[in-house]
Formats: sequence, structure tokens, C-alpha cells
Amino acid sequence: MVRAQYTDVMVVGAGPAGSLAAVTHARRGARVVLVEANPRAAQRFAGEWIHPAGARILEKHALGPVEATAHHHACEGFAVFPDDGTEAIALHYVEQQRGFTCEHDALVGSLRDQAAATPGVDYRPFTRVVAIDGHTVTLRDEAGREHEIHAERIIGADGRSSIVRKHLYGEREASLVSHMAGLELHDVELPFERHGHVLLGGPGPILLYRIGPSAVRACIDIPAGTPGARRDARYLWEAFGPRMPAGLRPAFRRALEADKLLWATNRFLPRAGYGEGHVALIGDAVGFYHPLTASGITIAFKDVEALAAAPTVEAYSRTREPRSYVPELLANALFQVFTRDDQSADAIRQAVFKVWRERPAERERTMRLLGGEELRLPQFGGAFVQVALEAARDTAKERPEQLGRLTEWARWPLASVVPSALRSRYRGRSTTTAPFGALPDRQERAATPRGAEVDIDALLARVTDAADLAPTDLRVRRAHTYADLVRAGELEEARAMVETLAHDAAGAPEDPALARELAVAIASGLEHAPGLAGGHPRRILDQLQAALRTTQAPDGTFGDVYDTALGLEALHATGLPIFHSALRRARHALVRAEETTGLGDPRTVAIVARALLATEAPHVDLVERALASLEEAVLLGPEAGDALRLYREARAARLQPRRRRGPKAKATAEDRGFCKESLLAVSRSFARPIEMLPGDLGTAVTCGYLLCRIADTVEDNEHFSIPERDTRYAAFLEALEGPADAPAVAAFEDLFRDVDGDPAELELCRNLGRVLRVFRALPEGMQRKTQRWVAEMTRGMQIYSHRQAGEDGFTAVYTLSDLERYCYFVAGTVGHMLTDLFVESIGEVGSPTEMRLREKAESFGLGLQLVNILKDVTDDRARDVSYVPRTAVAREGLELGVLVDAEHREAAHAAVAPLFDRAQEHLGEALEYTLAVPAEHTAVRLFCLLPLWMAVRTLVHARGNDAMFVAGQPVKIARSEVEKLIADCLASAGNDDALREHYDRLWRTSPQGLAPNPSLVGEASALHPNSPAQCESN
Repeated sequence: MVRAQYTDVMVVGAGPAGSLAAVTHARRGARVVLVEANPRAAQRFAGEWIHPAGARILEKHALGPVEATAHHHACEGFAVFPDDGTEAIALHYVEQQRGFTCEHDALVGSLRDQAAATPGVDYRPFTRVVAIDGHTVTLRDEAGREHEIHAERIIGADGRSSIVRKHLYGEREASLVSHMAGLELHDVELPFERHGHVLLGGPGPILLYRIGPSAVRACIDIPAGTPGARRDARYLWEAFGPRMPAGLRPAFRRALEADKLLWATNRFLPRAGYGEGHVALIGDAVGFYHPLTASGITIAFKDVEALAAAPTVEAYSRTREPRSYVPELLANALFQVFTRDDQSADAIRQAVFKVWRERPAERERTMRLLGGEELRLPQFGGAFVQVALEAARDTAKERPEQLGRLTEWARWPLASVVPSALRSRYRGRSTTTAPFGALPDRQERAATPRGAEVDIDALLARVTDAADLAPTDLRVRRAHTYADLVRAGELEEARAMVETLAHDAAGAPEDPALARELAVAIASGLEHAPGLAGGHPRRILDQLQAALRTTQAPDGTFGDVYDTALGLEALHATGLPIFHSALRRARHALVRAEETTGLGDPRTVAIVARALLATEAPHVDLVERALASLEEAVLLGPEAGDALRLYREARAARLQPRRRRGPKAKATAEDRGFCKESLLAVSRSFARPIEMLPGDLGTAVTCGYLLCRIADTVEDNEHFSIPERDTRYAAFLEALEGPADAPAVAAFEDLFRDVDGDPAELELCRNLGRVLRVFRALPEGMQRKTQRWVAEMTRGMQIYSHRQAGEDGFTAVYTLSDLERYCYFVAGTVGHMLTDLFVESIGEVGSPTEMRLREKAESFGLGLQLVNILKDVTDDRARDVSYVPRTAVAREGLELGVLVDAEHREAAHAAVAPLFDRAQEHLGEALEYTLAVPAEHTAVRLFCLLPLWMAVRTLVHARGNDAMFVAGQPVKIARSEVEKLIADCLASAGNDDALREHYDRLWRTSPQGLAPNPSLVGEASALHPNSPAQCESN
């Protein structure tokens, strides 16, 4: 290790906050070392909005937005689009102040460049912190060299997964709030240019703002636990498309069809700790909350200002803790107000809109709070009290029985009056739903079952209009007659019926079926004759709507499932927008019913499907399951016919993300069956873990593995010469780039028609087109990421396939480094591919979780590969290949030709010992990789755990075991032990401590018939300082 250096300030993390911190401290005369572990992390979906207060800080330090570098766009406030369909509310920054927006990587790049150019700043990219011990920070650079720096002040600006925060406070778990999709809309005009647009009414809010002359960023938020939510373009269109303003909807659809989505996970960690002693935290390293208020970067800049001015970290903490509490409360409170559908949240939300519309002073106070200008707690409490009083007045007039439900919202203004000494005791336990930490946060729902195939024509053929299924209620028949008259142009007769319809409507709210028929009939009449009867029909609908909303229960129901579905249709027919909270509550009630009690008889099922389709609910899977279940019904009524026709229209208009590779051949059931069978044939050990992965992720990993195995078949087939391998590598890469039915695919398959080799592997190569048809049915993002790493693996294999045999006849690696380079190509790339697919599937793109996974991804692949190499020594020798390095064998006085000879066992074991050591180190990192997967994603964890557990036990069985050098005596784990390993994984998948204990025990448990290997036990604990065994020894 290089001798320690000395500096005044060490800044860990060169994002916006870290770069600014480096500049401010350097300009005060300090020597600053600024380190950044991953400069490329700025190319992600992250903060792009800077409030005026943040812009002023940058201008103060001459770091303000420069058009040529930051491509910024001025912003003057926000426009909020309510979920009741009323006019948008413009909220302007006070005193005509302006903030700005720009793409995240442009902002970070500009600030980082300016920090690096500042005298006194020593910027070190690709340098990560390994350890902190007092004032000494151990760093590791890109080449793997470690050195120490002694710093008088250490500043953690390293974001959500801060190493510095962990050094101070240990692991602090952040709670899941939502998943957010980012995409760009091109060539559109915003309704309120220079404003952020907040659109309410979808499952979560939409935020729109300009990031370029022709580009608008759309941030689509899906709260955790949203019923039926999926992380794909089609769901975003179904759930949020209706809420998008009409002028932006075509661009929104085009962007979704292009399927260039960026995903981020929003979590909450209270800003409860700012540092201790000489170590300070700033920005997201302190804590973080939902980005609805777009205040993250501005708050971080204010942290920097306060820290630079403070004489000690303790003084900085005393200053910032109370002054950052208001933005945290505001973000959490607004998220609850804007995303909840219950009636109390609806009342608060409507009161917010009313206060903003009618009281200029409250609009100004809101913007001072939002922009970070007003940080006094009483001001936040006062603003919330004004809203709560307005909600209470309106509720007392309209639904006095609901007043008690508003009391839960008192927790937010109450939090603003708690003394700071008491607040310090509970703030660290606060949640997004409760500032006092008393209530549970939202939890991720279990995966929603997929839809089902619906044979529309076959079902329509069974629909009957039999007289016994026609309505018998005279009022319903009158409604039908009225609608028929208007459509036929018999307006005088229709006009004569209006008063009768008004009388019928008076009692309709108690009868959802009647309410639905009346509302649909009158709405249909208005569509065909808007001025009929002087607007009286519209007034009937308004009265019916008000009465229905009074009848609707707080949980969204109108009674049982049948009445709730009809009530939903009736509310929609009265003119409520489909994104209104009353409709959302009713739809959620139907979703809950399917999950718990079921939907009921076929007629009710058909009405539910019709209601969800008529209101454009984003629950297509539920609708498909409901309609498919009608196949078992004896007789289908007109409700089923209505639902099926609506479904046909919806399916025809369904969004189809484009495949840029042109038309694709559709995957058949036979294609999918072949992939499954081929996976079992070429790797039974991996087939079982892959089966645990859900949906598209399981398909993507299956296809990815099979494509990698095809490349591996080209490499391993001993009958191919180097030119023949090159031909097949080139053909494979060409086929990989194109559609499944391209000529290049057939050309590749033909190259394996008359070839000797493993039958299962050759059959796989001869059916590349089948694999590609299944692969091309995956989302574009999954295809792109898989293809990238398969291609890199293939090119790396091709490099090593050109290695010539030595004079001894063996084609071999030379050194341990040479071996690891080879293992990177054949297995490290797989680790990266899996990481890309995992974060895409679980919603962690660009998050700290992705960074932790990425850091360990190569070790996950290399550890498993080295174990395979060690157990296959004799198989490789039969092909005159050796992955035991020549230098390792020569060091023990041996040659490759005699490595497996019985008289050289002791030397042979010594020659492979370095491989065992490296395998064990990588497997330790593979455990950390697995634990980096959030515990709620059990299937992904199990996929990683099963091969890891088996690899460890294989290594334990092989080390010191002469069988690894005897052909025909493979080192294998007994089936009974495999079953026990699987049971252990299933039992402990979500418990990190239990998994660490199990992992340590795997090394300490000897294989049957062998004594425990002391070197393995000791090394296992030493390599895993967090394992229980090591903790006990300490």
C-alpha cells in the first residue's frame, strides 16, 4: 500500500452535492480530495429540477447553469391538473424568481468539470472508499491499488447507498415508496411552458417538464402496492394514457411504442443524521424522500452551504436538522394527498385545490415551502391547517358522517409543533405515512396473475337476447325507449319523457342497476341531441351523480360486486372523468373482490368486465381472466355481448411497443416448449433456479442462458478448426442482430447439420430460430441488454479460441490473471447480463441497489465458473485443454501432461490450490451480490442462492479430494444434500442474517466420509467479516 497522504477535506462522491462541496471548501483555502467510484452513474434517471434557491447558490459560486454545458431551461413554477377534470392551477415562484431544469448527466458533468478545474481540488475518478478508520480513508483506484489519505474533515456525498453513512450509523433500511418510469416526449408544446406539470388521476402522479428545445421529460409514478401494476409500456399507456392532456397523448404513445423507458425506485429514509465528529453527510447521504416536490438537489446544495459555513459538524447538524424537516414533511404529506383514493384523502385534495384557487396568499406560501424559501415549521403547519379546515367545512355540509375520517390528517400539522428535543427521538423512525413512525408504509403487493386468452368470436356466438334476459323493470325499459327515440330522431316524443325520467332518477341511487340504465340512456341522448329540453337532462345527470357519490361507501363499493360494477358504470355515464377518485375507488373495490371473494356468477362477471372496459381501467389482466371464465357458462346474456365488443375494440387499440429490428415471427407454444426442454437437456442444474423466476424475467434468463450455451458450443466443440469456429462465431453474431426468421439464422443452423458433438448442444444450435422467436417476444429493453452481453461473451470466446496449443499439445491459460480474464468473458459477462435483467425487472435501474449489484456482478459469474473448471479438470484434459494455469503447475515442478497422474497427487493439489482460493473469494462476493437483491424479491434471490450454495458445497467436496484428478469419478453432491440445500434456501431467502449463518455453515460442514478442511473453515470466516462465525470470534 502506498504511504498515506494528507488533506484538509475528503469528499466522497462527485455528484452535484459533492462537486459543489469540493468547490466551496477549496475556495475557503482547504486542500480537497474529491473521489468518485463510478463517474458513469450520472447517466441515469435522477434529479433534473433546481428550484430558485438552488440556482442562486450555484450563481453565488459562479457555477450557475451555462447554456453550452448544462443546456438548461428556465422554470417559473408548477401547474397542477386536478383529478376531477377541472382547470389546471398555476403556482408561480414568488417575486418572479426562476429555477431551471436540465438533464441529470449534463448537470453533473458541468459541475464535476468545474470542480476538477478549481485550484486546490484533486479529483480522482474511478476511486472508491474501502474503509474509514478515524481520520484515515482507504481508497482503491481503477487498477486495484490501495492507498490511504488522512483527512481532517470527511464529507459523505455518496448518495442513497452511502458508504460514509454506513460507517457512521450502520445499515439503515429505506422503505419502498414507488417505482418511476422516465421517458422523453418529442416535438410537443406544454400547456404551461416554463412550468412543471403535475397531473393527478392516474395510479400515481405524472410530472412533465422541458429538458430540451424539442424534448419534454415525463416522470410516471407507480406507488408501491398499486393493484395490477406492471413495469412495462403497455401498462403505462393503459393506466396513464387517459390522464395525459389530449395535445400530449400522441407523443406519449409514440414514446411508449419506442419502449425507451428509464426506471428508478423511490424510497424513503428520514434525514435524521448529519454526521458526527469530523465526518459529515450531505444530500441523499443524509436521507431522501419521494421526488414529487423536486427539491432533492436544492436541499443538497443548502446542506453544502451550511456545512461550509459551520465551524464543526455538530454545528452543521444543529442548523440543518430543523431546516430540512419542512421539505421532508411536505414531500411525504403531498404524496399521501395526491396518491390516496379514499374519501378522506379526496376531501383533503379538493380542499387543497380550492385553497389554491381562491387564496393568493396560500398559493404564495405553498411555493415558498415547495421551493425551500420557507423552512419554518409553523408555516408548514399553518398551511396544512388551512386546508384541513376547508376540508372539514365542505365535509360537514356534504357528508357529515365522514368528518371523523379527517382526524388522521392532523398528524402532519402536529408534527410541526413538536419540540426539537422530542422530534430527535422519533424522526429516525418516521415513515412516509406517519411522521411519528406509528403506521406501516405501503408494501409491495404480490405479483398479479397474468391474463388469459379470450376467444371473442366463440363467446359472442353464445350470447342471446332471449326475452327472459330482457329488463323487466318498467323504469329501465323507459330509459331504453328514451335512448332509442333520441337516436331515431323522434325528439318531440323524447322530450315528453324527460320529466318522467327525472322522477325515476330520484330513486335511482338506491338501485345501481336503474342508475346505470338511466345515466347511460340520458348521456346517450345528450350525445345525439345536446340541447334537448333546455339542458334539463344534463341537470338530471348532475343530480344523479351527486346522489351516487353520497351512496358510495368509503371503500368504493355500492353494495355487493354486482351493485359496485353497475354503480361504477353509472358514475362514469353521469360525466365523471375516468381518472376521478370516485371511479378509481370503485375499480379498486372490484380488484379486491376478485382477489378475495371472487366476482360471482357469469352475469356479474360480464358486468364487471364491461364496467372496467367502459371506464378504461388499467386492469386488462383481470378483464381477460373474467371474460375467459365465461367459457364455462351455459348461457350468456347481453351484458356479456357488450363486454366482449368493448374488449375487441380495446384489444385492437392496444399499444404495441415497436421492435426496431422489423417484423418478427411469432413464438409458438412449441417454440417455448423447445426452450424449456433444451434448458433441461443442456443444464439441469440451472433449469431449476430459472423456473423460479417470474414472467418475462424467467423467459429472458432462459433465452439468455441458451444463447450463451450456443456460443459455448462453438468454443468447446473439439472437431472445429480455428477458421471453422470463426465462421460460426460470425454467423452467430449476425443472427443475433436480426429477426428470428432472417436468412442469417437459417445459415447458422445449417452449419451444425452434419457435425459431431454433444447431441443436446447440437440440437440447440440447429434450432437457434426457435430460441430467437421466444427471445424477440420479450420487451425491447430486455432484448437489448441480453444481446449486448451475449455478444461480448462471444467475441471474448473467439479471442481465446485462437490460442495455439503448446509443445506439450495442451491449449492452456498461462497465469491466474489470464484465467480470470478468460472467466470474465465466459462468466463475468453473464453476471452483468443477469444484473441488467434483474434491475429492469424489479425496478432498480440507476438505483443504489443496481450499483451494489454491479460491483459484485463479475464475482457472481467468476465464482461459479471457477468451481466448474475445478470439477471438470479431467474432462478438459481429455480435450487437451487446461484451465489450470501453466505457471501454477510449473511452480510445483509438474507439467500439464502429468498433472492427473496418481504419483503426483500432493503436487497436483498444491497446483490447483490458488484456483480454490480465488473461487472462494469470488463466492464470498457472490453472497454479497445475492444479499444486494431486495429481500422482497424472493424469486430472484432464490435463483442466485441455489447455484451459490451448490457451488460452495462442490468446492468443499473437491478440495483435497483425489477424485477430481480421476477420469470417470466426477465430484458431485449427493441428491439428498441438494434437496437439503434447496430447503435451506427456501426457508431463509428473505433473512440476511440467517443466510450469512447458513453460508458460513456450508464451509464448516465436511462432505460425507471426509474430515473437515480447516483451511476452508478459516478462510470462509476471514473472507466474510459479517458472518456469524466471524462476529463470534471477534
